[in-house]
Amino acid sequence: MSEFQCYQFRSFDRPLTENERHEVSSWSSRAQVSSHSATFIYHYGDFRYSEEKAVEQYFDAMLYFANWGTRRLLLRLPADLVDADALEPYCTDKEWSDDYIRLEKIAPRLSRLEPPSFTPAQLRAKSAEAKTQRMVAEKKEATKAHLKKMKQFEKEETQMWKTVDFNLSQSSGKAYDLATAVLKDLQDLANYQGKEEAFREKMLGLRQQHARRSALIRRWDKVGL
Repeated sequence: MSEFQCYQFRSFDRPLTENERHEVSSWSSRAQVSSHSATFIYHYGDFRYSEEKAVEQYFDAMLYFANWGTRRLLLRLPADLVDADALEPYCTDKEWSDDYIRLEKIAPRLSRLEPPSFTPAQLRAKSAEAKTQRMVAEKKEATKAHLKKMKQFEKEETQMWKTVDFNLSQSSGKAYDLATAVLKDLQDLANYQGKEEAFREKMLGLRQQHARRSALIRRWDKVGL
C-alpha cells in the first residue's frame, strides 16, 4: 500500500500576506498555498516544518491525516478563553471516516464553540484584554497587601528595632539572618514613610558598630542594606 499524508492549514479571519505566502511555500516543494490556506501532500517523505509553529505564526487550524489511520487537529485558541467543558463534545473516540477529509468541512463547526461567534483575531484581542485586566487586578491586590503590611509595621516599628538589636547581640548566623530580614522590612517601611535618609543614617551606624563582623556585613551587602 502506498503512503499518503496530508497536512491542511487554514487561516479563518485574515489572508496571508505576500511575504507569508512566499515563506509558507518555501517549506516544501509540495506546497499548495492560497491566501487563506496551505496544503501539503506526501506519498513519501514528511513535512519538515513544525506544525505547531506553523499554526502559531501563520494559521488558525491544522488538520493532518494519513492512510494508516493517524489523525491530528490543531486549533489556535487563546488559553484564557478556552472552556474545557464546551470543547469536550468535540473530543470523542469515534473513528474517522476513510473518505477524504477537508478542513473546510470542519471549520464552520468551530464557530459553535463560543456563542456569539468570534473570529480568531477577536478572540486574541479578548485574551489580551483579559490578561491586561488580570494584571491590573493583581497589581491592585499587591498594592493593597503592601499598604496593609506597612500599616502593621508602623504599629510594630519600635519592637522591630528592639528585635534587630537583640539578634545582633547573639552573634550567630541564624540571628544575623533574622536581624537582616527585619532590617529589610524596616527599610521598606522607611521608603513607604519617606524616611529613607533617616534609615540610611541608622544603617551607617550599625555598619560602623559591627564593621568587624564580616559575615553580617556580607549579608547586608547582598540584600542592599
